[in-house]
Amino acid sequence: MSYVWYFAYGSNMDEKRIKNRGIEVKEWRRGKIRNHKLVFNKPCRYGGCANIEPCEGSEVEGVLYLIPYHDLQKLDTYEGYPHHYDRRKIIVDTEEGPIKAWVYIAARTKPGLKPSKEYMQYLVNGAKQHNLSQKHIQFLENIEILD
Repeated sequence: MSYVWYFAYGSNMDEKRIKNRGIEVKEWRRGKIRNHKLVFNKPCRYGGCANIEPCEGSEVEGVLYLIPYHDLQKLDTYEGYPHHYDRRKIIVDTEEGPIKAWVYIAARTKPGLKPSKEYMQYLVNGAKQHNLSQKHIQFLENIEILD
């Protein structure tokens, strides 16, 4: 069986959510995408869902999952590829060195969106489960949410 790396920066960081989606995780690592920022401009049922955009000097923390190649098709379905999210390869920095991984980037965006409390809980839970930096967890906890 062949495996690929997938970088999650949104709700798929939450272990329960990724398992409920039927994704088999062989191993995981903390990672960062440099020169990008985390935004919530992807229209979704939760208001504004997570997306990444180029931004010199910024970084996005997340979780790298080593998954079976065939599970990418399951992720494609959940992420709405290719209409809602595009799937691209990107270099993710890890404690063990750089890893090339698949990442989903919104195909359509809308400014001014806010995520729901429920959605943000997935991100905060995932960040805490994988021991992402306290700075990143605080950033997520302070995102303005829908009323």
